[in-house]
Amino acid sequence: GIPRLPIQQDETASFIIAVGRHHQRYPAFGQERTGLVVDTVFPAADWICDWRLPCGLPRPSVDLWEERDGIHLQTLAVVFGALVEAKALAMAFSDSERAARYDQVTKEISEAARREFQITEARPWLPRMRRVDYQTEKLLPLAPEDEVLDAGGASSLFLFACPTKEQCLFTMKDVAATMEAVRKELWVRGGVGGVARYQLDPYCALDDVQYGDGIPGNPWIICTLWLAEWDIFRAKTESELSLALPVIGWVAKRAALNSGILAEQLHPVTGAPMGVSPLGWSHSTFLSTIQKYQQKKRLLKQSI
Repeated sequence: GIPRLPIQQDETASFIIAVGRHHQRYPAFGQERTGLVVDTVFPAADWICDWRLPCGLPRPSVDLWEERDGIHLQTLAVVFGALVEAKALAMAFSDSERAARYDQVTKEISEAARREFQITEARPWLPRMRRVDYQTEKLLPLAPEDEVLDAGGASSLFLFACPTKEQCLFTMKDVAATMEAVRKELWVRGGVGGVARYQLDPYCALDDVQYGDGIPGNPWIICTLWLAEWDIFRAKTESELSLALPVIGWVAKRAALNSGILAEQLHPVTGAPMGVSPLGWSHSTFLSTIQKYQQKKRLLKQSI
């Protein structure tokens, strides 16, 4: 075979986003912050710019769920967001050459993504991944497994790749279509509710459950909360913001144990907790969702 790095590129990109957002909120230009940005963030962003295929997309890596190798929608979104943050940091630390390069690469990635990841009439959402021929470095034709609707990939589009509604990896129309498909296709309407990771997710699948239409998989806490975050993100009025409350309420009333503990996922029929419990990712996402709801509510009140 062909040797390749066993990495998740989104992990490198997530670090850049974290530093960029922290600096935006708490700017500092002392030795410690300068060293972090110049010695760590910039080399990481440079690597992201370099580690791409001839078509302009990032080279394949492992997906968010640590299950597949390819070019993933979620990875694209986080990489795009990382370079936006890296550009802002380069401007803040007076590196105009890097700022220009990061800006150019974000445009190239967006152009390539819009060309190679498209919604179709038969599939009204963006595909979760593209596979690559490692010999030719060309994209392979989409297989049915590549076209599956994935809550992680869909949610990352607005969580990381829409720093402003005018500067997005994909058009807002495509982002909205994909997230609304999550609401329609991945909500466990034939069971306890909540959002599955993706269609016919085999992880922790149960022999006594008939998966398919109505039960696409086991509901995950984080995926359900991402749907609430989408409603918060797109809300322009307090009435629209209130659409997030039933989803948040489902987590608090249906998914949480009496102790307040949140598991990784639930049994889709009985609602019993499954997987790791407590899961830090579930708890941190719940807190983040509540914070975003409160911030958006204050913002909407101020705009009246």
